[in-house]
Amino acid sequence: MGTFVASFRAVEPLKPRVLVAEVASVAARLRAILGEYDCTRVRTLAEARRALAREPYNLVVICVQFNESRMFELLEHIVNDERLVDTPVVCLRDEEGPASPPAGIALSAKALGARFFLDLRKLPDSETGNARLRQLFHHLLLLEADMNAYRAGRRDDVRPVFGR
Repeated sequence: MGTFVASFRAVEPLKPRVLVAEVASVAARLRAILGEYDCTRVRTLAEARRALAREPYNLVVICVQFNESRMFELLEHIVNDERLVDTPVVCLRDEEGPASPPAGIALSAKALGARFFLDLRKLPDSETGNARLRQLFHHLLLLEADMNAYRAGRRDDVRPVFGR
């Protein structure tokens, strides 16, 4: 009788997929903050739309000055597409643009469906500031995974999102 030999290959845990609609002034900082995730970086609205059409994302991060201030257009695209409407969006006030943008930008972004509006100028580009931002993104992804499981009627935990 033959011998059965099982071979097991270590499976790489799945990383949450993040679409980053960035501007040059914060690209390196966002790479440092979001480095543990599977990020797709885009610099134009057309690139962002193509990326969103190709595959689902666990999170979308949009800089206010993205593609010459087209953050709202991308946000509207996401909330008006039934496949994307549940994708959490974080809008970032980046380091470009006016020193004191009106509070209406944050309010408008949230009214259009952004989960959060973060001001990068209020968190220093330092080990401590970036660690805090990493923690915020991690907690947001955990919360969204839990909410998606709840909406789907599952009582499981967030393992499918983080591959644990």
